[in-house]
Amino acid sequence: MSSISHRNKLIAWGLAAAGALLRLLYLAEFSAFENFSVAAGADISEYHARALELLNGQFFPAIPDIHAPLYSFFLAAVYGCGGGIVTARILQTLLNFAALLFLYRLTGYYKIKESVRLLFLGFSMIAAPLIFHPAELVSESLLLPLFALCFGAFAFAEQKKKMAGYVCAGLCAGLAAATHGLSLAFIGAETVYSLWEKKWKSLLLFLAGALLVIAPVIIAKSVHYKQFCGIQANTGFNIWLGNNAEADGTCYLRPGLRWNKLHRQAAEKSRKEHISTDRIWLSRCRDFIVSHPLQETALLGKKAFLVFHPSELAAGSDNRAVFRRTTVMRLGSWLSAFLLFAGIAGCFLWKQTQWVHPFLLTAAVFAAQVLTVTSGRYRLVMWLGLLLSAALFWNWIFEKRRLYFGCAVLLLSLAGSAFCNLRLPDETEQIEAKQMLGEAAYLKHDLRRSKELLKEVVSSEFALAPAHAANLLGSIAETEKNPALAVACYRQAIKADPDEFEGWMNLANLAPLQYKAGLFSKAFQCAGPRPKAELCFNYALFLYQMKHLEECAEYCQKGLKQNPAYAPALNLYAITLLQKKPPEYKKAARLLRRAVQAEPENAGFWRNLLVAARYAGDKELAAQAERKLKSMRQGWGSRKSGF
Repeated sequence: MSSISHRNKLIAWGLAAAGALLRLLYLAEFSAFENFSVAAGADISEYHARALELLNGQFFPAIPDIHAPLYSFFLAAVYGCGGGIVTARILQTLLNFAALLFLYRLTGYYKIKESVRLLFLGFSMIAAPLIFHPAELVSESLLLPLFALCFGAFAFAEQKKKMAGYVCAGLCAGLAAATHGLSLAFIGAETVYSLWEKKWKSLLLFLAGALLVIAPVIIAKSVHYKQFCGIQANTGFNIWLGNNAEADGTCYLRPGLRWNKLHRQAAEKSRKEHISTDRIWLSRCRDFIVSHPLQETALLGKKAFLVFHPSELAAGSDNRAVFRRTTVMRLGSWLSAFLLFAGIAGCFLWKQTQWVHPFLLTAAVFAAQVLTVTSGRYRLVMWLGLLLSAALFWNWIFEKRRLYFGCAVLLLSLAGSAFCNLRLPDETEQIEAKQMLGEAAYLKHDLRRSKELLKEVVSSEFALAPAHAANLLGSIAETEKNPALAVACYRQAIKADPDEFEGWMNLANLAPLQYKAGLFSKAFQCAGPRPKAELCFNYALFLYQMKHLEECAEYCQKGLKQNPAYAPALNLYAITLLQKKPPEYKKAARLLRRAVQAEPENAGFWRNLLVAARYAGDKELAAQAERKLKSMRQGWGSRKSGF
């Protein structure tokens, strides 16, 4: 490892301190917004829900998950250790910060000049979180620490001549692939490079390590679902999204009415023809490429440009109107072009260092996005190679005194930043942001703020998911004891998206008795062959009110097949068992124990558990329930469940 002068050590410590301060400012600003302490938005809410399922014993979801599994396990581990969403955000920020410091240390093991190392550290400390959300609840936030460990293992193998390091590097790359499927591109890039360099033994060890993670994931999923499953489902859709007649290279199709319609159509075709939805999307993609080769070629070129476009920073929940609300991130939106263009300009200098792995990662993720779809989130780990490349470039500028070249890059960066940042988010982006923040306010029980935002959404022609917003407004109206307004909201939701089950289900819950069965029938028709646990529970509740206990129990079980941790269904199923003749007290107690694990602050569940445990003769469980109810009465109070 290269020696570091006292002066350079002080500079490094100063840069690290500045990076720590910047992250504190980022978290402080982020914490002021509605979505900081809740899981709201596309992907984010799905990862959160999956983590809660894991905590409640549902190892596999009802159908193959569209997300790679590891990040949900990470969240579940944070929650299981007593942390929450805020803890996860802080931990992710710390992990990303530590990973960048670790990468700076790794540069000392390769032939990299001290001036380049310090530039790399400076860019790393300033670049994140200015140009991406390290605290956002998405899997990409975990990739940078995993690849830092992977590169550390490579350094151990290459510098210490320890072959076990290649296995460890493969394990880390496999974990990255189990976090996000795009990481498989890096394993492919390492394979091609090693074959080119004829590093047979190191390649075999690396691939063996990767397979130790990837193979069990694929085998376990394939055995459980009785069909071949990759690391994540829906890969075919992502490929189609970037390669079809309407594609513009980005994630142009947002979750909403059209998104839902296309997925429903694919699911229906999948059921009728007994083929996977991935096969359907890939078939459509193939048909487009064969029929329009010139358009596809132009699209690939456009995506190659968009990967390095300064404005293509946001994707999914990272809507620009949300992403750039903080001062720290608004500054970052100007910095990204500076680092991107310098990184591109410095690519020709990569041979000045023996540290090839960050460049392989950057090239692999670049190629993967050109072939699939570009996204600011997907290119997060590309920054590892780009930051090093930018450091090489600016060091070359200073050493060779090529100031005219440096000025040209600065001017180009300024022009690119101005072009991107002076353009405000359009109406669609602003409405999408308001919907996400309105949902976040709803989850925080800030109903006034939620209503204010969601009303703007349902009244806008640019809303992508007006039905969901209307359903949330109906739920708020129910909470405020205004059933007439709730019914109007649910009817508005049905008008916006008549093929979505949620509006029909909510309307059925409030409808007069003679209309309930018909409305529930429509909801099940819209839900398809795999109705969600929420729908099954609400219909079971209707059956319970009609005194049809056996059918009620049957639909509770159907819901629990989709989500074994769905607490209301667990509670209602237990109640039907308590009312059977003879009652099944022990089974009811087991169900209610799972219900209180899922919703530990629901006093109604604890009361039912107390009754079931007493009759089942489980004195210890009854005492636990009694203590919990007593503490809730003495504390902030109890929440009624209705049972």
